[in-house]
Amino acid sequence: MGIDLTLHILPHQDLREGGFSRGAFKLDRDYTLFVKLGLTEDYLEDEDNPAKKEIFTQEIPIGSSILSWNCEENLTEDSYGRIHICEAKEFKKMKLADDTSAWNRNIIEFINKLPENHIIVFLWS
Repeated sequence: MGIDLTLHILPHQDLREGGFSRGAFKLDRDYTLFVKLGLTEDYLEDEDNPAKKEIFTQEIPIGSSILSWNCEENLTEDSYGRIHICEAKEFKKMKLADDTSAWNRNIIEFINKLPENHIIVFLWS
């Protein structure tokens, strides 16, 4: 089981009809960022690394699924369980650490320029 996280972007739509990913970005591995996204345990929260959840994510609603350009079937789960989602506006709440990679920083800046109601899908592989 991997620890790679890919963000899929969906225009705002009713996910019960099956969301189709229009773009995907594989993030560099950054455990502090993953905690800030609320996708891993807050095991990094200590005096030296005060990472904590900064955005609201939720499991994909029951009856909803995601179809990606690189998958042949609708997805409701990934390697770690039910897929998590959030609206793009949630990313504006996040403060990036100084050591966030340029690649991850650029992806998040791109997401911050999307319409606020676009859906961001977090898919672990």
